[in-house]
Amino acid sequence: RRLVAFVEPARLPAQSPTADQMMTGNGLAETARVAIDTETKALDPVEVTTFLRRLKDAQLLAMAFTLRSAGLFAESGSDHSLAEVLDVVRVVPMYHRLVRRWFAALEQEGLVERHADRFRNLRPVDARALDDAWRLAEEARPDELWPGELLAFFRTCTSRLLDQLHGEIDTVHLLFPQGQREIASALYESNASLRSLNAAVSASVRYIAESYAGNRPLRVLEIGAGTGGTTAALLPALSDSPASYLFTDISRYFISEAQRRFRDYPWVRYGLFDMNEDYRTQGMDHNSFDVIVAAQVLHNAPHMPRLLDQLRELLTPGGWLIFTEGTTQDRYELMTSMEFMVRTSSGGNEFSDHRHDLDRVFFSGEEWTDLLTEAGGEQVICLPGDADPVAPLGQRMFAACFKRDYAPVDVAELLEHLSGRLPDYMLPADLQVVDALPLTDNGKVDRRRLRAWLMPRATEYADLGIGAEPCDELEASLARQWARALGLPVVARDRNFFELGGDSMLIVQVVGAARQEVSEAAGLPYEVLLRQMMNRPTVAALAEFLRNAG
Repeated sequence: RRLVAFVEPARLPAQSPTADQMMTGNGLAETARVAIDTETKALDPVEVTTFLRRLKDAQLLAMAFTLRSAGLFAESGSDHSLAEVLDVVRVVPMYHRLVRRWFAALEQEGLVERHADRFRNLRPVDARALDDAWRLAEEARPDELWPGELLAFFRTCTSRLLDQLHGEIDTVHLLFPQGQREIASALYESNASLRSLNAAVSASVRYIAESYAGNRPLRVLEIGAGTGGTTAALLPALSDSPASYLFTDISRYFISEAQRRFRDYPWVRYGLFDMNEDYRTQGMDHNSFDVIVAAQVLHNAPHMPRLLDQLRELLTPGGWLIFTEGTTQDRYELMTSMEFMVRTSSGGNEFSDHRHDLDRVFFSGEEWTDLLTEAGGEQVICLPGDADPVAPLGQRMFAACFKRDYAPVDVAELLEHLSGRLPDYMLPADLQVVDALPLTDNGKVDRRRLRAWLMPRATEYADLGIGAEPCDELEASLARQWARALGLPVVARDRNFFELGGDSMLIVQVVGAARQEVSEAAGLPYEVLLRQMMNRPTVAALAEFLRNAG
């Protein structure tokens, strides 16, 4: 048993933003705008527009070519319903929405006709026409906007569309071929659009840090940090300011990579965090962070208003939410690649907000502004403007300040205040600042709900190492590699890799380690080992496979 206190901050009288608050918001917006302009000033808007048009053409032809390769629309005048297409192509259910989006794009661009609920006259496309479209895109590609390896990645994805639709290949393995990071770096860091947004996020957080007047370090949470593209730009900007930075992702792969990459920043902490789950069960409390950063990840939330409510609760009064997101629906290169990787709760990809009825993944800039305002955000910022050279790519940075009408409560000061007025046995062992104390229908404090907020923190696979021990040195070696990747003390020979907390990214790491450190795996092709682990993900099964292969 322990004594716990919950504190509800006083609400300040409604008033317009103060001069200081207006200055902070305006200064942040101007600082971010300058950072974007600095990174994009060398771009030619005409070259950008030409390249994007040719890239769209190549993607549309690739969609049509893939559908025809599956035997559809083979005869002149033949037509198909969407249900027939999904059946003939053998599309796994989680990608049905994506194929619907393909047909919407093909119809919009005049490559297929729709009559009632059936499609016909899909434009004939052969391999030569598709190759020509890719060649034209490459010729128009501005080096400073779009690295060559990024265009090659999108072309590779279109060449494997049927495999992706069948669920036979995970797109993440195309993004990280054999665990290599070059393509992901080009996607999230080195192209001009994301580079400019990362610079804007970095400049914005630095501006907040320089304006921060608290008596403790500025607390920053980054969610869905992934490859660390935004982190790499942001951490140097905070080096001169007292800060506490929590780098989080849902995959241990990215956590371990970040710990190596950012080891020179001792004030950075790391942890697993799923934004689609209750933050309380993941070791976080209300009012824990002054800034929350998210790059290209919020669209994975199944219900955006519910997510924004959670993020608002995590922010302290006057805290800022700063994030980057795509805002256009016609980025066809994403519809043949990255949208295969969209995952919401429980590994699904369906939305329960208004995107569900519209078959969409992304919100427009105006919709984001409305969502943030409805969630209580103030001084909402959306950059770059429509006239910016990279604006046609549809990537934007958003920033909003929350809970300015809440009185700031410093837990340390409050505990010190209580210690002078209460005997030791009455001092709370835990004190949480919540936006509002939950009430029952009778208007009394809902203590049952408060106890639910104190439910035991999620344990990290406490009993998942239990099971049969390795039977020989080969299995012992594999088990040690798995334990290292999964962050577990031991791994039993018969436990499923995914049940132990593994994911498709960690498999990349484990397969690479096996080929380097286990002699029985050294000569085997990467794809062979990857397929084996995906199909039979236990130490025992992998060891048996390696013995037989030898």
